[in-house]
Amino acid sequence: MEQELKIVISYQGGTIIVGVQRPDCDPVLTVMKGELEVAISRLKDLIVEAEAVWQRSPRYPKADLPVPPAATPVRATASQMAQAVPRKTTLQQHMF
Repeated sequence: MEQELKIVISYQGGTIIVGVQRPDCDPVLTVMKGELEVAISRLKDLIVEAEAVWQRSPRYPKADLPVPPAATPVRATASQMAQAVPRKTTLQQHMF
């Protein structure tokens, strides 16, 4: 059974983006200039290129993101908290 492939073509003003993806692999994107016929004529080559990329590395490496700093607790007095809470207007008081 052949592997499922997803192919997405985006076209805008002469710029074509072709994405090729398998369910167990990250997508391989190619950008080119021209009309849609250019992308369609290159589909077979783009699939072969994507499969070569997936042979080397099916998934992109995990990003090594910095750990965000811990949140600093904020202390507020009762009067500061009371000022921060909006009060009901007269109309709202009668409605609820």
